Formats: sequence, structure tokens, C-alpha cells
Amino acid sequence: MSTTLSTLREKLDEIIGEKKYSGTTSSAGASDYTTVVDSSLANYPDNFFANWYLYLVCDYETNELIEKRVKSFDSPSGTVTVWNPFETQIDAETCYTLSRFSIDEKVAAINRALVDSLPYFYNKVIGIIVGKHTSEKDNRKYVLADILGDTFAEIPDELYTQDYLQGTHDGMDRATVLTDSSQDWDTDELIGQVVYNKTDLSYGIITTNTSTTVTAILKGGTNGSWYTGDEYIIPKKELPQRLSNYETMMGDNASFYADVSDQKIILCIGRNRLTPLTYETDETELDTNEQAEIVALKGAVNLYKMALATIDSSDRADFEKQITTWENEWAYRIRERFMPPMGKIRIDWSWTR
Repeated sequence: MSTTLSTLREKLDEIIGEKKYSGTTSSAGASDYTTVVDSSLANYPDNFFANWYLYLVCDYETNELIEKRVKSFDSPSGTVTVWNPFETQIDAETCYTLSRFSIDEKVAAINRALVDSLPYFYNKVIGIIVGKHTSEKDNRKYVLADILGDTFAEIPDELYTQDYLQGTHDGMDRATVLTDSSQDWDTDELIGQVVYNKTDLSYGIITTNTSTTVTAILKGGTNGSWYTGDEYIIPKKELPQRLSNYETMMGDNASFYADVSDQKIILCIGRNRLTPLTYETDETELDTNEQAEIVALKGAVNLYKMALATIDSSDRADFEKQITTWENEWAYRIRERFMPPMGKIRIDWSWTR
């Protein structure tokens, strides 16, 4: 399941009690382009919104926002003054939102929380690497960079050996369909399996096949299509065998050593960091709503830690107390979620027969 940036921001706002003030300007701003006026804000005290963030929608089709930092607020008139002027005078009937924390600050806090969540929540990465001869030690070394499929940032957590199909594309260049005229597959017998372009380093899930062709949308790699002579690999539909006898070598060129013949592939399963969120990349892999809540809780911790450097000294103690409370709750929820079932059973050993 994918969780969007907006969902995590909403959960973060709920945790920190972020009350956004949204409305419409009641009259035009000053001619120096530095003010927004809404008389309905007159109920709030002077400078209540000082150092908050003001957002205006400048393009309703793309929802593009203009962000300004608030310099001061005049209560009787409902006038918000910003530090840096707008490009034009702000008219009446202009929609705005006031927020204590900026959108960018929240995104940074959430992304830091996604990093903090490893190894509890992560992207599952899967790839393969072709077995080698075992006559010499150097022929038993496998480098992470040579794994086909997903990108591995660290040694795989699990390794399996598996039989595979292999061959060469003998169709046209830039083809979207793999062709191997030497094959005689049953129609659609390969659906759901992964085909790897060993030459191009791309891969995709097979959606259909004929006796000599395979259709899959390729991702990764350099071309995303098939060229004459490209080698392919398709793991067979069989139960992989767990590989337990291997050694790892960390460092700049992380690798592992294993005795696997060239008649097998090694299926690699590992964990990578969750995808950072941006305005362009608006989704990350979180399996449940509970996981999103835990990440948002850590995001609240990070957001308040970031704010410590700029807040008024009178608020510092409250912020530090809240940080401790949220951090303890985050640690508790992580611990509860990943504790083995027996660890969650409370037993009172004080009773006697």
C-alpha cells in the first residue's frame, strides 16, 4: 500500500495540533505589496501570527502556492504583514492559509522520519545474480552492483538459489516484446514471473507470452526495450532453496561469497530506505495506516527539534517536553509492533498453588 505525502502531513498536523487558518481577504492589501487583510482575523491578538507562514494560491489549475513569512499582525484591522513583498498588490476575495510551520519543514521532518523508520519499515528489494563456477575463490564473489533488478544499498537479508530460463532476443531492435524463436513455451505459462534483461539491466513482470514471445513493461536499465542480442533471464516457477552458507564483505564495494554453480541464479531479497517524498514523488511504501501514524509521530518529533533553534525561549521548555513525550510514544509503538508475540504476554509469577 502506498501512503501519500498529503496523508502523512494530515497525520502530522493532527499530532502537533496544527490549526491552519484559512479564509478570504476582505479588502485589498497595501500598495507596497506587503500585506494581506482579512477583518475576520480581528479576534486574534496583535502579533498572534508573527513568524507563521502565509500561503496564497496563485494558480488554481496547478494548485501552485506562494509562500511568505509573516512579519507582524495587526489585530484591529486583521492585517497580516510579510517580510518580503508580493509581486503585485493582493486583491480582495483572495484565498489564503496561515500555518505555524511551513510545508517544506513538514516534508523535511517526515522524510527524516522515513529514514529513522529503517529497519522497521522499508522498501522490499528483489533481484537476481547468475551463479558462477566454484573452482577458484574469485569465482565465488558477488558484488551488489551486479545484481539485476532493484538497487541494493546493502547486503541482501535473504539469499536463495533457483533454476532459471535463459536465452537471447532475436527480434528487432527497440522492441517492446521479447522474441526468442528457439523457444516453445505454452501460451501464458510465464504470466506473473519476472523477466530480466541481462544486457540492458532492466526488468519487468510478464503480462502475457506466446510460444516464442514475452510481453512485460521494462523498468530500470538504459533502454527499457529489447535489442537484437540482448540476453534474458526468467526464474523458473519453483520453490527457491534457502542459501545459508555465505560470507559477506562490507566497504565501498560491498559483496558476498557463496558456492553456487552457473546452473543456478541467486535470488536476493533485501531492505532499502523508504522513498523520500517530494512534490513530484508523492507516495512512499507503507503497508498499513498504523505504520503511517508511527512515521507521522516521529515526524512530529523531528519538526519540533527543528523548531528549537528559532522559537522563543519561553516556549522552549514546552517544546522539549513534547518532544520527549512523542519520542517515548514512538519508541513504545515500534517496540510493541515488532516484539515477538510471547513478549507481549504479561504473566504474574507471584501466584502460588
